[in-house]
Parts: sequence; structure tokens; C-alpha cells
Amino acid sequence: MRWAREQAGLTQAQVAEACGVAFSLISEIERGTRNVTPAMMVKLVDVLRCPRVVLLRKDE
Repeated sequence: MRWAREQAGLTQAQVAEACGVAFSLISEIERGTRNVTPAMMVKLVDVLRCPRVVLLRKDE
């Protein structure tokens, strides 16, 4: 998810605000310590303007 966020030119705080969630949730998702719910995935795809498959890839 970090790659998609950076490609969109957004900070974690901006993504959190656009999704209506706490900054800490976005941070935890990026670190892999929190799972993404289906509803959150829909929000992230919309905010980051990327296919779902991009967000599901593990960082390499």
C-alpha cells in the first residue's frame, strides 16, 4: 500500500483523512500489523486511484 500511496502523492495523514479513519490505522495497515476490511479496501481503492490487486501485493 505504501507504494500506491506514494505514487498518488499522498501522505498517510491525507489518506486517513480522505478515508475518514485515524492516521494510526493507515500506518498499521502499511506496516502489516493490521488487516484491511472489505469496506476499507473500497475506500483505499477510491482514494489511491489504483486497482485492488496493487494494494493486496506484499512489499518486495
